[in-house]
Amino acid sequence: MEMSLRTASLYFNTLRYLKPSQTLGRLTHVAKRHAHRTLSPIYHFWYAAQVRRAVAEFSPPRAAAWERLSRDWFSAENPPRVDPYATLRNQFCFLNQTRSFNGAIDWRAEGMPKLWRYNLHYFDYLVDLARAHQRSSDSRFLDKMKQLTSDWINVNPWGLGEGWEPYPVSLRLVNWIKAYVMVAKSMREGPTDVTSFGHDFLTSLYMQATYLARSVEYHLLGNHLIKNGKALLYAGLFFTGEAAARWRQQGLDMLESQLDEQVLDDGGHFERSPMYHTLALEDLAECLALLKYFGLCPARYMHWRGKILQMAQFLLSILHPDKEIPLFNDSAFGIAAKPMDLVAKVRRAFGRGSEGRRASMRCTTLPQSGYFVIQDRSGRNKMILDCGLVGPDYLPGHAHSDTLSYELSWEGERVIVDSGVYEYHAGPLRDYCRRTEAHNTVRVDALEQSEVWGSFRVGRRARPMKALLEDKGDYVVFEGAHDGYLKKPGVKHTRRVFHIEPALWIVMDGLEGCGSHLVEGFIHLHPDISPSLRATDDEISEVECASRSGRRFVIGVLPPSRLDVKTAPYFPEFGKRAETKVLRYWAHGPLPARLVYFIAPLSQQDLRLQWLDDSLLSLYVNGERKLLSC
Repeated sequence: MEMSLRTASLYFNTLRYLKPSQTLGRLTHVAKRHAHRTLSPIYHFWYAAQVRRAVAEFSPPRAAAWERLSRDWFSAENPPRVDPYATLRNQFCFLNQTRSFNGAIDWRAEGMPKLWRYNLHYFDYLVDLARAHQRSSDSRFLDKMKQLTSDWINVNPWGLGEGWEPYPVSLRLVNWIKAYVMVAKSMREGPTDVTSFGHDFLTSLYMQATYLARSVEYHLLGNHLIKNGKALLYAGLFFTGEAAARWRQQGLDMLESQLDEQVLDDGGHFERSPMYHTLALEDLAECLALLKYFGLCPARYMHWRGKILQMAQFLLSILHPDKEIPLFNDSAFGIAAKPMDLVAKVRRAFGRGSEGRRASMRCTTLPQSGYFVIQDRSGRNKMILDCGLVGPDYLPGHAHSDTLSYELSWEGERVIVDSGVYEYHAGPLRDYCRRTEAHNTVRVDALEQSEVWGSFRVGRRARPMKALLEDKGDYVVFEGAHDGYLKKPGVKHTRRVFHIEPALWIVMDGLEGCGSHLVEGFIHLHPDISPSLRATDDEISEVECASRSGRRFVIGVLPPSRLDVKTAPYFPEFGKRAETKVLRYWAHGPLPARLVYFIAPLSQQDLRLQWLDDSLLSLYVNGERKLLSC
């Protein structure tokens, strides 16, 4: 009975936030998928005459506009996402998992994760083959492009299978059009006529756009709608005729509405994932560039431009000194574009915009997204804190139970990290990545801050109660709190972080409530960091840490906390696992309680902390005294 009530509560707290359009969209989506499975030949016949006429009237699109887009956004100079020589051998590596096909491609790729199969249907590798053909004029790459697209068309009939789900259709449409534009240019310079790329290819492109226009992912919303809108805009500019004009307007309308909904006032993407922020920025910027090059700028061009430049500045603000994103909320390396390359493209296309937040500032507050950045004046010591909503209430699919977590770079190297993401398939690894213990925050009584479950679901979710970042002159202080444990077990978690330049950090977790509780905090070290426990005279538990470059620092935990070290997984990329060390500081006893630790250079030997009262901390650093107001 207790389990049934818990399950009912979980479903209630998950479903009550959904928009009515999501519920209706889900029912419509299921009905359409069933109709496609049943009536695929009829659909194909129904649109056959329209498609034949459109393809017969097809002429190569405006070369100058497409060539400018190709040069600025997906030129042959871009590094390949997939090795084109491996593709020639029918060998595909996605998400760090490789599979080779002998003979024909198995487009169902049984035994591989769904996200891997999705990547097979995305056809990113077609653009890489086109780039390789541009660079080398090697006919093998063009022949392989024709072979792969023809094989996909023959094996994947209208509306059937994962390849016809709207998301892979959206990415494949864009990739096929990009590849066509690239090889069309090179073929115009040679003896081969552009139409030799294939009547069937153009027919399939048109059919896929027709399908997508009727299958927009209103049941999922979020970043999927940006992908859908981008694909429809591409198809609407690639083809001519009434249908193409409708796709173009449909895509533009979707992108306009999503720009306002998904881009927050601080420039962050509303799903609060740095990786999806980068993907959304690339898609929106590329679409605006496409409209600009075709002379079809929307009425609100300056509004688009301002939002996109805001997104670029947001991205710069949250980068580590290594110029890569933090791994919060389903973020991984190797999926989105390199941040600095993307920002450079955006600035070439649209200018620099306002420099409102400069990298030299010690405090950067991004309140709508819930990210807070502290760094020293050199930018080599930098902490990115997460104290925001887990995501939109109706779309928390990429949320983790990580409120008040952070990542830290010390002397230019990542030293404290988020656990990342291994896969989207439901299972132990997916569950671990989303749980509180996988992040640099606090867990009470082994409960989750937010009820993450399934692959993309969240029931009861933690909400920030306070978030403030201030530069006090002598030091910088962040203070945040959340309500994730207020209802059960009745505990409020407040975190304060003090930064004293150049490289001293003090983290203080306050727990308010009644009764006796187990409080655990976690500090996930980067795999390149080697920790070793060492004894001290004043009951402070210390871990001496050494980075791969030889730099050394100390993490010290003050009583009453106890400290232990365990091994845990770290997932910097999809499908890639490393082992790292996690420091667990913990205490069991009555509340209120305060757990404190510091991160300091090994050279800073003379370091003492002393409470003067409940709100004043005395800090002695190399003989100098500072008072930190708490």
